[in-house]
Amino acid sequence: MSITFPSSGRTCHARQYPVGSAKGALLEELLFALLSAMGASDIVWRTGGTGGGAADGGRDLEVKFPRTTPEGDFELEKWWIESKGRAGTVEPDAVKSAILNASGRQDVDVLVIATNTQYSNPTRDWVEGWARSQPRPKIRLWDRASLPNLIEKHPVAASRIVPSILKDDERLEALTKHFWQVGRPPFLEDAKYFWEKRAAVQSLEAITSMVAAEVIYGDLGDRPWGLLVTEENATQAAIFALGVFPLEFMRLQTLPDEKMAQVSAYLLQSALRVGEPEAIFDVIKQPLLYVDGGKIEAFRAAADGYQQYITLPLREVAVGQLRDACIKDCGRLMGDTGHLGPDPASEIFWRRFNKDLPGHSDRIFTMINRREPCVIGLPLSEDRECPFFDPESISLNMVEDIKYVIRTRMVRPTDQWNPRSNRSFEE
Repeated sequence: MSITFPSSGRTCHARQYPVGSAKGALLEELLFALLSAMGASDIVWRTGGTGGGAADGGRDLEVKFPRTTPEGDFELEKWWIESKGRAGTVEPDAVKSAILNASGRQDVDVLVIATNTQYSNPTRDWVEGWARSQPRPKIRLWDRASLPNLIEKHPVAASRIVPSILKDDERLEALTKHFWQVGRPPFLEDAKYFWEKRAAVQSLEAITSMVAAEVIYGDLGDRPWGLLVTEENATQAAIFALGVFPLEFMRLQTLPDEKMAQVSAYLLQSALRVGEPEAIFDVIKQPLLYVDGGKIEAFRAAADGYQQYITLPLREVAVGQLRDACIKDCGRLMGDTGHLGPDPASEIFWRRFNKDLPGHSDRIFTMINRREPCVIGLPLSEDRECPFFDPESISLNMVEDIKYVIRTRMVRPTDQWNPRSNRSFEE
């Protein structure tokens, strides 16, 4: 199995947003959200003129934008925005009427005429000719070609309005491509929406984007996207965790290292839960063998370094989180729980205000009591150690044991081990 980088596919362009479908109130709400995201203040609906109550049925907006003067001061610039939802090309008379109406006002600095369709070339020629002879107001024509570019620059507006325009598959594709090509995770609202429709979230590209959304904005406990990793795609999930995702986001540099590690750790844990241990073990040993694309040749040439500085730290986070969660009721293995975070009441909390205070040690204390059995039934002995005691080492037995731990703990998270239990797992 080999995987090609998601970004090697078709580029995600702004015009994927079908603003042509936005008519009437939907176009007006899109303009409102877009202007707000652009930094407008004092946004109010304006009636009269060619807007509300007029024959075209549209509502007009009046907003103010701060502008820097040559002296370095700030002043407010007044914009009028007229919405022209149409099924076809905006008629020239509607544009001319809007411009002439605004030109009679001395307090209007910019007039925006926005449509979900297009303007004819003669209309644009008339506007350019008028603007050469009239210094104010400045005229801006927004149409189905320019509006998506503005949405792309101000994704908050997209998150509020565009979902009403896109079909579910189009919306998921746009969110996924944004994540892999721009590095912006979906918003929490997107994650909540698609969790209710998670049967449609099938690709590892989409699953990874939703995991990132939870790590950044939400809670994997509320929406455990790793449950979408199955026996069929578990090996692919491990490749994404240790190869595709870290390589791509080291290039994009849009996520903090800690958040990247948490995304990778969860994907790897999800793969360990259901995957074939030998296949997962092979990926852990050499993840780059399973990733295609010329961009990774430099990493392959330094495979030992990639293992030391990328794979090993990510694996330690994944195994360390499981260790911290597993030893809470364990009489055999005891120690610090540094991977899941120190007690916020400790001195670590006050480092937010004084970085000279001592930080949490990188060394995590662990103590083992070999006289105690494993609480979930692993057949441990002098020769077979707890898989969490030495996370720096890796073996096929360790991968098999971690799989058993996850699958057991997911149905029996805190109960003490029942000696009558065995290693069989019933779905």
